Amino acid sequence: MIPTYRHDLPAAKVAELLRGADRPVMLEVGANEGEDTEIFAAIPGVTLFCFEPDPRAARLWSQRMEAITLRDNVSVTLVERALADAPGKAMLHLSGGWPPDWPREPGQEWTKSSSLCRPTGHLTYSPWCKFTSHVEVEVTTLDLWAADWPAIGVVDFLWADVQGAEARLLAGGAEMLRRTRWVYLECHQRPLYEGQAGEDDLRERLAEFDLLARYGENLLFHNRVL
Repeated sequence: MIPTYRHDLPAAKVAELLRGADRPVMLEVGANEGEDTEIFAAIPGVTLFCFEPDPRAARLWSQRMEAITLRDNVSVTLVERALADAPGKAMLHLSGGWPPDWPREPGQEWTKSSSLCRPTGHLTYSPWCKFTSHVEVEVTTLDLWAADWPAIGVVDFLWADVQGAEARLLAGGAEMLRRTRWVYLECHQRPLYEGQAGEDDLRERLAEFDLLARYGENLLFHNRVL
């Protein structure tokens, strides 16, 4: 039986999964404002690539990373593009608003739900979250991006928070996924975005992986070949 936990996989737990990896390589797809990035960057010797197409979140990510000191032999790179199933340009639906019971700084906006996919169920699931604007962003695929980094042999961990675009991410990375040990991505029981994949679809797309656990509304997969 696949273990199921109510909580999300703690970012600090990733370090345990990577224990023993020599110079681990990690991809954080949907890095947002860098809260998790800061934890991942503390993994000894990690090479971390962070993808964030929302220009508001990318700006805050850069400010956060400028304020911390990286360990020796740690490399953190921001890629201000989205990963999907085809390269080019696409409209990113920008999230806004703010949870009514959360403290808020003046002018602070909710950037955590921006997506390449049109919001559907999200509009009633979190009615305080508004999608009133969009921006055109650069898009590439995981495989095309990896072709520019031939030194990357294996990706030790792929952490994806792409707000309903999980299937598009996987469709553009068939080759790179064969060289990826761990994949962690969202899977909401209630679709929040147009075209959002369910668990059966994601498991089929990751046929070479075993589903090891469900964390909240996220799935943790391990490549059975690597």
